[in-house]
Amino acid sequence: MLDYDTLKIIWWILVAVLLIGFALTDGHDMGGGILLPFLGKNDEERRTIINVFAPHWDGNQVWLVTGGAALFAAWPPVYAAAFSTFYLVLLATLWALLLRPGGFEYRSKLDNPGWMRPFQGLLALFAPPRYGNFDPTWTLATFFPLFFGIVVGDIAYGLIFLAFGLWLRRRGKNGKNLDLGPLGIVIPARNLPGIGTVINWAAAWTIVWGAVYGEFWGNFLEHWPHDRPIFYPGDKGIFEILLFRVEQFTPLLIITLGFGVLQVLLGWAIRAYYGWKHQDAKHLWEGIGMFSGLVGVVVFATAYLNGALGPAVLTVSGLLLAVFLLGVVLSGIPLMLVELISNSGNILSYLRLFAVGLSAALVANLGTDAGFAMNEAIAVPVLGEILGIVVAVVINLLAVILTLVGHTLQPLRLQYVEFFTKFGFYEESGRAYQPFRLHGGKA
Repeated sequence: MLDYDTLKIIWWILVAVLLIGFALTDGHDMGGGILLPFLGKNDEERRTIINVFAPHWDGNQVWLVTGGAALFAAWPPVYAAAFSTFYLVLLATLWALLLRPGGFEYRSKLDNPGWMRPFQGLLALFAPPRYGNFDPTWTLATFFPLFFGIVVGDIAYGLIFLAFGLWLRRRGKNGKNLDLGPLGIVIPARNLPGIGTVINWAAAWTIVWGAVYGEFWGNFLEHWPHDRPIFYPGDKGIFEILLFRVEQFTPLLIITLGFGVLQVLLGWAIRAYYGWKHQDAKHLWEGIGMFSGLVGVVVFATAYLNGALGPAVLTVSGLLLAVFLLGVVLSGIPLMLVELISNSGNILSYLRLFAVGLSAALVANLGTDAGFAMNEAIAVPVLGEILGIVVAVVINLLAVILTLVGHTLQPLRLQYVEFFTKFGFYEESGRAYQPFRLHGGKA
């Protein structure tokens, strides 16, 4: 057994090692923090300085905690004397050490307006964007419900989704979880209002596009009332159908292709902007080159399909493709030659909004037509109408249930694959912001 003098030396060495270790390791972090306002001329330079000690700053604080614990275990009177004599100094140090983590982590917090925050959940499958890079929450909040509405586009379906979204919000605000039963999934009450909000936005666009398409349970309002339907192409109804998608394909094809051009070009414009902002010549010229090349392809293809190829179009397209080739050279990415072809395919991929939506409309029409056929087959005034309504509602509800996942995934896929890949969302990720919280209590 070690005697007192030996133990005293061992403990003094242990405490000295721990405190010197804290001074050396956390002193490096503190030095970086002190120099931050002097060496960091802009936000990007400050982030670079922080990244020098970001991977290990939290571990370096453990040296002080362990040193204080060792001092308390070996010499409680010394610990008591130090904390009583230097109480204010040590208290200020303690608060600084507690508040510093919030300063580091809060820099990477997604800061969006209230109406966008529910859509941050759609990014939860991936790491958040790195600090100083593009946060795509607003594009998800804008385009996902819009594209969902283009696909589903039915007033009755939209009203069902709206009622469900409002019910989820009310249930969440009442503090009730949502148990999905056989799936073994329980959604906490705190998440339900946000989910309900996303559904309500999608429902609103579904109703808007349903009015544009003139669809309510498919083509129900094209048959009812019998003498003068609510919706009908031409002048045979109360309201003329603005876009009769089950027969007039061209307008919706142009609209969906337009969204494809908009989003793909927007993605490369964002790439170029953040390359310029971060003084990254490679990404700057990659963005400029791909943007110019795609604009050239779109101009040439549009003129060709409309029979309007001429010297002016060829000159503009040639100049844009020349800028593209310049971008290939200055960025040092020869694969851009292949990417130009694949990105043209990404634009065409937005046609899935038209194709999936058309199939949804045809299935809805099938359900409604089956209901009217049942009514005519029964030929009993009240019974036929009741059975016809039941058949139409059942087929439409089954169609919604069976296709809802696909109708949700298609708009999301366009964001995750066709759009996010353009500005490098998956290349540089950050860390999720996790503020202080009380375990077992409220955040």
